[in-house]
Amino acid sequence: MLPLVLDVAPYELNIAETQKLPFNPLEITIRIYPDNENQFTFHVLTKNDRLSALKDSLDDLSVRVGGETHLREDHVSIVGPIEKRQMTLRALLWLGVIEYLTQVEKKIQILTTQFKIPKEGSILIVPPKRDFVREKIPTKFRTYVEEATIRTTAEKSELWTLGKAQEDILSILLEPLRQGEGVVFVSSNFNVEMEEIALFLLIISEICGIGFSRW
Repeated sequence: MLPLVLDVAPYELNIAETQKLPFNPLEITIRIYPDNENQFTFHVLTKNDRLSALKDSLDDLSVRVGGETHLREDHVSIVGPIEKRQMTLRALLWLGVIEYLTQVEKKIQILTTQFKIPKEGSILIVPPKRDFVREKIPTKFRTYVEEATIRTTAEKSELWTLGKAQEDILSILLEPLRQGEGVVFVSSNFNVEMEEIALFLLIISEICGIGFSRW
């Protein structure tokens, strides 16, 4: 199982971010806190020696959403405008997967069976608002992962459902890859996390040797 945890308890129970809460340093935890005025607050927690590098990844995201990041003793925080909360959380979930795979590369984590993919597998990305014709896509790409369909089905008003949608996307994406097959990821038109997805593809290619391309 992927050691990525989406912790919405502080948000649901109105626990202040100043209150110390336990976490497992061998997991990458995204913790959601109650809104402060018109801003969201997320903490990302993992091993202390990974926090500085993690902040570098979050800095670019915070600029894109008009927010700020802060490196603390045991976490990195990101705050930003409420209207960017869902977009930020989706990007953070991708960054959490990237951080896990980075820790695998650094031999901090063990590769889970989810990501034990033969190099014969391949991913084709269709970016947002890009028209494509299925008949023109090579036949080795048998599975199509329609992001919009998954998110429409899985995502509700509760924030934890964004984690459920991410889990569903990864599950459907990785299953054919484990069989050495090709898979097409069709981005939704509202996707603004392509930078994080590109980083995910790069690192999974490095670890597993699979190919990836863009329509």
